[in-house]
Amino acid sequence: MSSVVYGKRGGDHAVTRLPAKEVLATMLSVSSDNHSDVVVVHVSGDVDALSAGSLRDELTQAIAGGATRLVADLSEVTFMDSTGLGVLVGRLKAVRMAGGGLHCVVTTERLRKIFFATGLERVLPLYEDVEGAVASFDPQS
Repeated sequence: MSSVVYGKRGGDHAVTRLPAKEVLATMLSVSSDNHSDVVVVHVSGDVDALSAGSLRDELTQAIAGGATRLVADLSEVTFMDSTGLGVLVGRLKAVRMAGGGLHCVVTTERLRKIFFATGLERVLPLYEDVEGAVASFDPQS
């Protein structure tokens, strides 16, 4: 990727150019952990056309590793555009093909409105906290 101007000023008031990947890393943080047999992907920051690939990669890696019960913890997401929504729908389709599901933790009214305006709450179950989303999966026999 090419460099982009991020707005940091050096000592001479010059704008410091940072690599695009470094800028994206400051805009979005994605990590995952296991809660029993459920993989929880924690997302923080802006999910948009530039950064959504990080979310897609984390969810794809979990599915490729055999996870069929996924929770996307979006409680610290400050912005999400249609690219981010598309990633969630795409990974939902992939995990359903493996016999699983994807649930989302949405705590902000702004993000909740996006899910309801698009109708995605009908296919991506929404929860107030990670514990509720994890517990919502039926125990495996």
